[in-house]
Amino acid sequence: MRKRKRVKKITLYLLLAFSILIPLSATIGLKTAQMTFLPQLLQATNKSLSYFEVAKGEWFVEATGTCFEITASKYLNIILSSSESVQMHLESIPKMVSFIIESKSSVTSTLITLSGFEPLTTYYLYQNDQFVETFTTDSNGEYSYSQDISQPCHVYIKEEPSTIYISSDFTFNRDINEPIYVVADNIVIDGNGYSLQGSGSYGFYLYGRSNVTIKNVLIKGWLYGIMLWASSGNIITGNNIEGNSYYGISSPYSSNNKFSRNKISESGWFGLMLTQASTNIITENNITNNRYGIRATFSSNNSIFENYIMKNSFLGIELSFSTNNLIYHNNLINNTNQVQDRSPMENDWHHPDLLEGNYWSDYTGIDDGSGIGNHSIAGDGIGDTDIPWPQTGYDNYPFMEENGWKKSDNEIFQGFGSLRIGRRRIRGEGTLILYDDLICVEIRDQSASWDILNRCEIGCFEFYYGNGDLGRMFIFIYRRETSCALAMGRRVFFCGHN
Repeated sequence: MRKRKRVKKITLYLLLAFSILIPLSATIGLKTAQMTFLPQLLQATNKSLSYFEVAKGEWFVEATGTCFEITASKYLNIILSSSESVQMHLESIPKMVSFIIESKSSVTSTLITLSGFEPLTTYYLYQNDQFVETFTTDSNGEYSYSQDISQPCHVYIKEEPSTIYISSDFTFNRDINEPIYVVADNIVIDGNGYSLQGSGSYGFYLYGRSNVTIKNVLIKGWLYGIMLWASSGNIITGNNIEGNSYYGISSPYSSNNKFSRNKISESGWFGLMLTQASTNIITENNITNNRYGIRATFSSNNSIFENYIMKNSFLGIELSFSTNNLIYHNNLINNTNQVQDRSPMENDWHHPDLLEGNYWSDYTGIDDGSGIGNHSIAGDGIGDTDIPWPQTGYDNYPFMEENGWKKSDNEIFQGFGSLRIGRRRIRGEGTLILYDDLICVEIRDQSASWDILNRCEIGCFEFYYGNGDLGRMFIFIYRRETSCALAMGRRVFFCGHN
């Protein structure tokens, strides 16, 4: 009898120990993950949950399941329940609750129950860019309704209605303090140097729009500076997007857009966010002093080049569950953590044809020609040691200097026995790829008496040179200033072969 009691007692102690250790180890694991990857974003990855699990996050949560909870928002701690399993991105930020919802099966509708609102309070519900309804919560702060999920939807709930709707070309002639919803395609919105400043949800909101240009606007003080949702073929250029509480630009489910020459700074969380977005171009932007400079999740085939990404307090660039993205010719300067990529070998952190990467302010290698291939060339401005940088799968061709890819007008490259374009040698038949719309190309023979090719346009220039019958040939590449006439250009490169 005594023995059995002792066994029971030991078993009880063991169960007690496990009940303490298991939650403790889970907490330790979570804290470690937070420190190394996404601090303060609790379970904010697209995790699949069992039917009874609850996905939790501080102010946003991304997961697939039926129940999602915000636990530490500065606004409302919301619980969202769905009768069907859905993919969800739920946020609760001051004066707005929003979520992106997508069916994970053939089901086309689901019953949504929201709790955590103020009791007996009126709110305004929008879907995509349309006002849907006004609703009043019950005495427990709850509200239920049927949600269409036949396609991905963006739902947002606000405390008060407001909005300017734009359906044709529009030029600011004063500062504006109300949100702007763009409800037509093929239009240009020119800020004309004025500001769109407020404290509400969205500065600009576009849903399902194409061929819209937004330029020259100071966009300040919103929760989202620009929301570009399920839109394609748009241009966001020359804007100053600063001091927005959560996002400078957010672009979910969008493709073939161009973000260029914007200054994006002081965003509370993300300077530029891509979610399930593809084939977008991000170029010539100055993205500084945000928490995250650029973040892409579940996004592919985007090009990120010639940007300044500086002094972002957590990450310069983050790629999460994203593939086939091209990142090169960027200046990554003094970000607390320069980059984070869950699968760096599935993205290109240098240009695969140019064999040129990015400038990293913390790069420790030297340009001594001690490697093989292109890394056997000393003094070409690309590091030859400590590669790839910052670790396996990243940049094999880091530049030694800021903007190292912008060569001097007087710099001369000569190749013998092959054509050499910059650092790249091409033998036999080849293609010269140009990335500038102000380029002139001239190929001529040794006497310079006639042109084989003289074209001024963006694109690829195919050529063939053979057994030397034409003697010594030259390729001149010019940056055009006012005319396609070569005499009026400035010589950028000189390449030759014999």
